[in-house]
Amino acid sequence: MIFATLSDSKYLRYGLTMYHSLRQYSSADFELHYLCTDDEAYESLVRFNFQEIRPYRLQDIDSKSFYLLKKNNVRDDGTNPDGHCAFHWALSSYFTNFILHRSKECLYVDSDILFYRDPKLVFDCVKEHSIGLITHKHQSLESNSKSGYYNVGTVYFKNNEVGIKCSDFWRDMVVDTNNEYSRDYGTCGDQKYLELFGPLFGQDNIKIIDEDIGHGAPWNFPHAEIDKELKITWDSQFVMKQGKVSQDLVFNHFSHFNPDYEAGSYKVDRHGEWGNILPNPGIKDVYDNYYDCTFIIKSMYKI
Repeated sequence: MIFATLSDSKYLRYGLTMYHSLRQYSSADFELHYLCTDDEAYESLVRFNFQEIRPYRLQDIDSKSFYLLKKNNVRDDGTNPDGHCAFHWALSSYFTNFILHRSKECLYVDSDILFYRDPKLVFDCVKEHSIGLITHKHQSLESNSKSGYYNVGTVYFKNNEVGIKCSDFWRDMVVDTNNEYSRDYGTCGDQKYLELFGPLFGQDNIKIIDEDIGHGAPWNFPHAEIDKELKITWDSQFVMKQGKVSQDLVFNHFSHFNPDYEAGSYKVDRHGEWGNILPNPGIKDVYDNYYDCTFIIKSMYKI
């Protein structure tokens, strides 16, 4: 299994928390290709020398197209309150494409995701499809939101004709931010471009991972509950056009997680963007667990 992720040194504790969950639950060999967006993160991964992690620096993926990506996407100058920017968003598609051209397949995973079951389930569910996508689960494709119907936290490509062409397209959209689709689909970094994968490369070539794999995120937690056996029940009307569906929870996305380790507390977001999601059954339990996991990693590796 081939994974790709990226972060700077500030997010490295989350990336290593995700990595340890892969080690804990993976039933097959895997490689985690990790793009480090600053020298401190790269030097840390080289020093730790994990068997399954392949660290990269930005200069390792440099090329003419990467020069254009940097030119056309604003870099974080340290003042962005969210810590990320157009440049970091663009790296997801670019680095995934870089790894895909050197591997038989690639599953991009945001560094602030935690696995609770075997990630091989995700690879197995894609089967003969060339592309695998997850949805936001709380809005329809017809709603035409700026953030998009699909979420970029997890994206799969197979190294075949369709998968490569689609991944190349996704990369090219962030390299040339003034592309023919940018007005309608360049509204949320690289994310809303995922809506074009079906129309341009065939919906039959795309597996909607939600149909088989249970996963959660703060934007859909208001419509979900999680029990003690880590089974997630969610309203599937925007994905499978039916009522509630219960699935084994395979992974969660802890986007914008905001811990205060000195105070022994956390917030689920940075500016109140996710609302009051903790009262929903089981949501506080998984957040408490994520806080504990990241604190252990932070303490263990002194990061």
